[in-house]
Amino acid sequence: MFVVREWTDFVKMVLGAVAWAVERVIVIDESDRKGGYFTLVDYETGGVLIPPTLIGEVINGKGDKYKSYCQEKAGRLLSVAPAMARLIDASLVPLPLPYITDGVWGGLASSELRDELREQWGGAVLTLGISGHPLILSFSGLTEAQDEAAMMIAANKADVVSRRDIRTLASRAKNEIVLRFYQ
Repeated sequence: MFVVREWTDFVKMVLGAVAWAVERVIVIDESDRKGGYFTLVDYETGGVLIPPTLIGEVINGKGDKYKSYCQEKAGRLLSVAPAMARLIDASLVPLPLPYITDGVWGGLASSELRDELREQWGGAVLTLGISGHPLILSFSGLTEAQDEAAMMIAANKADVVSRRDIRTLASRAKNEIVLRFYQ
């Protein structure tokens, strides 16, 4: 568990990385949107580490909707990932969802579990996190691809996942924004 001082520093670092990534994605992909809501969830406990937090500004009056979507995306990864992790531990890898790097499950993007009929979109990533501690970063407020790109880039900026793993995840999720960013 985190000591209070370390926790405060961690939260500041993650929020800074998310704000930085959202700004970069807005510029790279020439978005007319200016921000949205971010949440951070501990995969192991299901606990919300950072509750839905406004990053930038929401200029279209859909703040409540974006807040709800960022929570849904994180919850979807939380609900699907345990079953997948058990399959991987049993060496029964269900492709194409998880990927294995050096024998370790590397992550999952919510776009890989997208369901338009249920209004379930991309925009969250599950990473192994600090020292292998899995974290879910989720954002809503930009376009679907931009939301997910911002979370991938933020995860790398916050040093919770390697650039190599993010590029692999972005390739699998077909996120061209991230692939352009890391050219």
